[in-house]
Amino acid sequence: MNDNTVKKRILEAAAHDTPDLQSVLLPVVNARVSTSKTPRWSFKKPIGIGFGLVFTTLLLLLIVYNPFQSTTALTSVYLDFNPSIVIHLDDNDYFNAIEGLNTDGVVFAETLTPILKSCHLDDVLDHIVKEALQMGYLSVDNPVILYDVTHTDSAVATRVLTALESTLPTVAQKHVANATLRRGMAGNSSTHEQAMQNQYGVSVMKLRLVQNILDTNDDYTLEALLELSIKDLLELVDQIPHRNMPSRPLPR
Repeated sequence: MNDNTVKKRILEAAAHDTPDLQSVLLPVVNARVSTSKTPRWSFKKPIGIGFGLVFTTLLLLLIVYNPFQSTTALTSVYLDFNPSIVIHLDDNDYFNAIEGLNTDGVVFAETLTPILKSCHLDDVLDHIVKEALQMGYLSVDNPVILYDVTHTDSAVATRVLTALESTLPTVAQKHVANATLRRGMAGNSSTHEQAMQNQYGVSVMKLRLVQNILDTNDDYTLEALLELSIKDLLELVDQIPHRNMPSRPLPR
């Protein structure tokens, strides 16, 4: 007689003889039947665990090293009009990010970030000039914008620089009639220059203007020059007979 038959007959007898016996015997019968079954090995659990481990490992590898992610370098457009900022563009010259390089630049970048999303370079420049005018950073009395473009590929840097120089003057002069643009030098900061930027909260373009002046004029101190506007610094630079970038390091 198999276990299922035993279980059936016991329950039938319990139902007819003693009403309360069913509730008492049912757990016992179930326990007997369950323990009497021959245990069978299942491969489902080990296989499931193994597959899960493999899947998790592959997922972690994809997160750490994603072969599908873009490794295209960004183009960096540096602008300095007392706020010092750098705009990063993708390979189609669309906005990717904006950073502030000094205190005013940080505030300016935070203000512009929501506006610049999905904008092409032309629109980025227009928004920046309008915001700079509204915030008082650009005006008839302070009309100078220092700029430069960097990229790991010099051909890309040249292309974007050409686009910038053909667009920015028109955009700037549309809002400030006497707007003046001057190309600075933003790339390849030395370790010492980076330390100076961090210490004084200035962009490398402004720092190099100051360095140029200090290299030819002992009447100024580093701290005094750093307090001047880009416009005032350029006026001092224009007084230097040969305005090549200085070779000696900044004073320590």
